[in-house]
Amino acid sequence: MTSTSASSNDTHSDKRRPIGYKPIALDGGYGWWVVLGSFLIHVFADGFLYSFGVFGESLVKRYNASNKSVSMILSVLSGLMYLIGPISAIICNRVGCRAATIVGAIVAVIGCAASFFATRLAHLVLTVGVVMGVGFGLMYCPALVIVTMYFEKKRSLATGITVCGSGVGTLIFSKLIGFLLDKLPAEHLLTVFPIYAGLLLLCIPCGFLFRPFPCNQYMKWRKIARKIMNSKKNRKEILVSGERKNIRTSLLANPVYVLFVCASVLNTVGFNAVPMFIPMNAESEKGLRQSKQTAATTVSAYGLANMIGRLLFGLLCDRQLPFHWGKDCARNRIWIFSITLFISGLACCFVFSIASIWVYVIFCAFFGFMVSSYASLTSVVMVDLIGVDRLTNGLGLLFMFHGIACVLGPLVGGHLFDTTCNYSWTFIFFGSSLMAGGLVLPFARLIYKRRRMGMKDDQQSLLDEDDESAALMTATEEGQSFHKV
Repeated sequence: MTSTSASSNDTHSDKRRPIGYKPIALDGGYGWWVVLGSFLIHVFADGFLYSFGVFGESLVKRYNASNKSVSMILSVLSGLMYLIGPISAIICNRVGCRAATIVGAIVAVIGCAASFFATRLAHLVLTVGVVMGVGFGLMYCPALVIVTMYFEKKRSLATGITVCGSGVGTLIFSKLIGFLLDKLPAEHLLTVFPIYAGLLLLCIPCGFLFRPFPCNQYMKWRKIARKIMNSKKNRKEILVSGERKNIRTSLLANPVYVLFVCASVLNTVGFNAVPMFIPMNAESEKGLRQSKQTAATTVSAYGLANMIGRLLFGLLCDRQLPFHWGKDCARNRIWIFSITLFISGLACCFVFSIASIWVYVIFCAFFGFMVSSYASLTSVVMVDLIGVDRLTNGLGLLFMFHGIACVLGPLVGGHLFDTTCNYSWTFIFFGSSLMAGGLVLPFARLIYKRRRMGMKDDQQSLLDEDDESAALMTATEEGQSFHKV
């Protein structure tokens, strides 16, 4: 009877997964099937998102629209993909990552197929931007969360492999879309969408791979806390109530999380928009004046280098570096994250000086490699800073702010082009944003370290007080015994 009751309680706790519970990381086994499913979702979702720029000039000509108007489609798509993050996180907590992913895949397929019937640019904003954005958002959050939950020691590697799907998708679909646009007549441009909708159906079986993971209770204070809590009943009540209060505190009241969000928003402005403007700059009359196929090659160079970078950064950041200051993997990750983003932003600021298409291709590859750390390390660094038990809510909230940045980035970039009639200031804007984000990140780590040192001091003082009270009680008991004698 007792075992049945315990089993039923375990099942209930697995379904709800409160903040005080931590997943049992498998670091292998079935976890690699989860990585495969998440990898393929990144192939199809990010592959479409980062290859959309290949459509740019064709849509401008077909609908006789401005650059800013076409940028609106990508802004709404990428914006909603992230803005829906908190809703996606709630669904993951309520019904699991599997259900959220399958529903998202169905919504994305409907939006993509409906785009074939668009007669105005506003229709594409609705079908591609709104409907596909919601679908991708419902898939994207659980695809990252489930991998991070299944792995601990190999978390950076597993996440790196997962987000490599973005590079693979960009590499494949940029060439495929470029090929189709060259072969199809202008009036059949929208035929690309139902073809892609058929491919998106593969995301449904990927969602079925996201099996729920087992959980165990997470004790925040561990050995020192157990010693303190076992010593006295009133001390136990103080610590347990304090722990519950800490768990319920809003993430937005945590300065470490707030700084991390600020850095991520600045990075997102450049990270998501630059791949769209890379082919448009190559193809535009105001840019390098290349063909659609050549413009697609620039995106392929970006995608290939981005894929390699995501995998390499995932491998690198799970290991200690061969330096005396490289033994702390969490510290290594934050510095690699910061430095690579700053360098990628700096490279962006010098695009205006490129006149050769081959130099431009080299820039695309270099930028894609350096900025890949953003995709590989965002969720991993977040776990380092706020803990795995807050990952789902933290990532969902972060995606909401990412969505705002994704809406603003392409719109500002398109407006700068329409105003200046060249892409120089557009790339300078994106580069400056990436550089600023890279500079903010180390401050989050600094505040995190100071807060941890403060917590250790508090724990040590509680332990010292407990030792003193125990010694006082012992002395009192000895005095009472002596008095009786």
